[in-house]
Amino acid sequence: MKSSWLNILPSVKYRLSSLTATVIELTKTVQQSIAQQKQFLAARDNANFQ
Repeated sequence: MKSSWLNILPSVKYRLSSLTATVIELTKTVQQSIAQQKQFLAARDNANFQ
């Protein structure tokens, strides 16, 4: 039983690291989108006040 667990651990570690990388990239994308939205809203607000 012990050896079978050792055989699948690398696969689990790989999938976990792959999932972590995906979440990090998704987080970066969301942060960039929020920043762009803030810039757009600020520019729109500035145009409306002039």
